[in-house]
Amino acid sequence: MMKRGYLVCNTAWMRDYQGAKGDKSYSNASYINKHGYGTERFNFKKVGQKLYGYAFNRGERINLARLSRRSNAEYLDNVTIIWTAPRKGYGQVLVGWYKNARVYRSPKAKPRYHLFEAQAKDCTLLDTDKRFLRVPRGKGAMGQSNIWYPSTAKGLTFIKVVRQLMAGKLPPLASRKSSENRSWQRDLEIRLRIERKAIRAVGKHFQEIGYGIKDVQKDNKGWDLEATRNGIVLRLEVKGLALQFQTIELTPNEFSAMKTYATSWRLCVVSNLENAKPKFHIYEYSPEAEQWRSKDGSPLKITTVRSARCAPA
Repeated sequence: MMKRGYLVCNTAWMRDYQGAKGDKSYSNASYINKHGYGTERFNFKKVGQKLYGYAFNRGERINLARLSRRSNAEYLDNVTIIWTAPRKGYGQVLVGWYKNARVYRSPKAKPRYHLFEAQAKDCTLLDTDKRFLRVPRGKGAMGQSNIWYPSTAKGLTFIKVVRQLMAGKLPPLASRKSSENRSWQRDLEIRLRIERKAIRAVGKHFQEIGYGIKDVQKDNKGWDLEATRNGIVLRLEVKGLALQFQTIELTPNEFSAMKTYATSWRLCVVSNLENAKPKFHIYEYSPEAEQWRSKDGSPLKITTVRSARCAPA
């Protein structure tokens, strides 16, 4: 039997869920598509030491009887909220979770409109590159509603995998990916020392978060590595630096790829490669800010010459 208290909530796709109206979202909901945002945009923005979450549900009521026999309660504690969202061109995926959450039967207005609340320390928003676990759909799985009580066989299987991810364990990749990884690792031996270290470090980083790696440097695509997982493709341009990151150059081909494939292209700079602790700078495009940002939110300064010169702002 599944432990009491798992609720799957579908919301809009956003990068940060920090409340910015400019955090352009992708959703199946007509209101969000029309306005570009909804109450969901606050789902991972702290108020004090808590997060307050919302997912649109027809009638705006949660059936607490599906979670506990305390069907007359106004709220229920110790529920795990599993947040999902539609990834454009891919499907509905896991984006994060609240552990030990309080679930209300009907929405509360303060401190902001919400159905769920939890301590911020118990909540996790996955980095966009880690959002690859598909949500089962159809009979016995999640349907058209944004709220799913996962008590079926498919639901229990999904919850089991989610719990593994919560514990830091990754589902195995298909065997053919392992073959690609071995080929990629053999090819590294012919690279120059600094470039080799940077390529290996970036490849290892994305392997550790669940991706298969393919070296495409010889193909002149405008990026060096492709990180793939269940149909998701990230295009990784790698730059290695012996010392600090002050500036790097992009070729015209790389800069063109950066603009053309903004949502899947990543600039991965590995600095301090001659020191004991190399430093990662991974930049992705932020639609809400309309600029390139590192994973910690630091912007990337881009000076356009014939190609592009990039430096941390």
